[in-house]
Amino acid sequence: MEESFNEQKSVGLLILDAMRNKSMSIEKLSQLTGISDRFLDLLTEEHYSRLPSAPYVRGYLFHIADVLNLNGEEIWKEYVQQNAIASAKVTAPHPGKRDFSSEKKLSMNQLLTARNLSFAALVLVVLTIVIVRAAAFTGTPTLSLENFSDTLVTTTSTFTVRGSFNPQNKLTLNEEVISVDEKGTFEKELTLTPGFNTFHFKIKGLLGKELEVTKQIYYTTSTKHVEPSKATTTNE
Repeated sequence: MEESFNEQKSVGLLILDAMRNKSMSIEKLSQLTGISDRFLDLLTEEHYSRLPSAPYVRGYLFHIADVLNLNGEEIWKEYVQQNAIASAKVTAPHPGKRDFSSEKKLSMNQLLTARNLSFAALVLVVLTIVIVRAAAFTGTPTLSLENFSDTLVTTTSTFTVRGSFNPQNKLTLNEEVISVDEKGTFEKELTLTPGFNTFHFKIKGLLGKELEVTKQIYYTTSTKHVEPSKATTTNE
């Protein structure tokens, strides 16, 4: 009849108690089970880390349980539980001792993450620049005129036009090339003659697309009111 299993006892102590009850030595148990006395010593002394793999230990424990009238299934479960606890104690960091290896791994992971984020940000910036420039290259050029209204009438003989455009494009005003600063802004003083003065802006993109804008200024030396409808402006 199998002896009752005491969950509070360790596997090694259970085997030793059963051996004492039967007045059995390690050598005798080794002969009856076919298990080496060295393995039996490791098991009773609970040196679990030096034992073979789990399938072998399970088979040995069932052989030992049969000879000593123990419950093989329960003693195997107790061994698994105790072995897990022993393994956890070995791998757990010592109280008060810093785990520098873990900190090093964490630091490396943080460094790699930071590098990946920096690289992603750089790629995003480059893509944005490429997209913006591609749009500038392939799209229709644009021209912004700050002080040119559609019904411009003046009583002065000069007029200063200001505006901006993509500095990579080429702008001409009545066939004259207009210089531009690095920001794409320009300023040009125009000399007017009495009557309608027509100014033809032509901007050409890098890929050949063009934009033409025609503006007119009506210059009069008279103080008499001139109706805006008589000054025309056309955009092409």
